[in-house]
Amino acid sequence: MKPLLRLRPLILALPFLLGGCAGTMQRIADCKVGDWNLIGHKDGIAGEPANFADRKEFCDDHADSKQAAAGADSLYAAGWNKGNWELWSGWGEQDGVKGLLPTQYEQHAASSDVRKHGTPLNRPAYDNGWTMGNSSYWHGIGRSAGIDGQPLAAPLEAGRSRAAAMQMRFDEAAFSSGWQVGNRTFWQDAGYNDAHNGVPDSELQNRAARAQRRRAGAGRCIPDGVECRAG
Repeated sequence: MKPLLRLRPLILALPFLLGGCAGTMQRIADCKVGDWNLIGHKDGIAGEPANFADRKEFCDDHADSKQAAAGADSLYAAGWNKGNWELWSGWGEQDGVKGLLPTQYEQHAASSDVRKHGTPLNRPAYDNGWTMGNSSYWHGIGRSAGIDGQPLAAPLEAGRSRAAAMQMRFDEAAFSSGWQVGNRTFWQDAGYNDAHNGVPDSELQNRAARAQRRRAGAGRCIPDGVECRAG
């Protein structure tokens, strides 16, 4: 049993050793290609600090026939800037899509991974990604309201109030665009179900009439996707 016990730490560490080996092999392959923009981009998006001198030394040791050409440092810097931007923008977009506030940036900045790698911070990139994610968030909520057959006015106002209460940016254009997509889906599904059940086309007129009555009576309208405008 003792030999097995001695081997156990090595067995547990094997996935990490193999992962590190694969990473080293990939770096060597990148050196041999000699695309310094790509090398910089990979460092940036991996959360590594920009370090052209270190990468050049590594490539000089491992890529015999592919020495760094003139201007490689500038190409590396451009690629790294792009990668770092994409890293922080991606985190911001993920948070925005979830409906989280941009204050999540501070949590990313203080995370163990960022501290471990010494990842340079990039608030403008995060904010840019968060804005895109926030638009997707409101587009999704608007789409859900449209699919449910809700008129635009009520959920739009509810979304605006919710955003104000949370002190979150409200993207009215994205919400309205999502609602339009959901509204089309609502009526397409209704038409398909009617056709599948043998309901005649004239039922559309009945649906429109019921929608108008709702609008006049309760201030609600299930739109027909053409003329009905709620609120």
